[in-house]
Amino acid sequence: LWSAVPLCVALSVFAVYVYTGHNLEVSRALTALALFDLLRFPLFMLPDIINKMVEAGVSVSRIRSFLLCEEHKSMDQGSLQDVGVK
Repeated sequence: LWSAVPLCVALSVFAVYVYTGHNLEVSRALTALALFDLLRFPLFMLPDIINKMVEAGVSVSRIRSFLLCEEHKSMDQGSLQDVGVK
């Protein structure tokens, strides 16, 4: 799915260019295709970057809530024979 994004971007840009009344010449089309080829890797990595940003936001939220929570009471020393949870 994401590998088709550069092709869709190129086709949509050419369609808008022609639709607005411009004449699409071969030299402009080939130059635009070369530029779209340069953009292929960033467009391919965009979903992964968005995913990493969401994961980083969740991690920062968890670390923040951990650092801002109140201290817990320390447990008394007891015998190992006693029940641990009451």
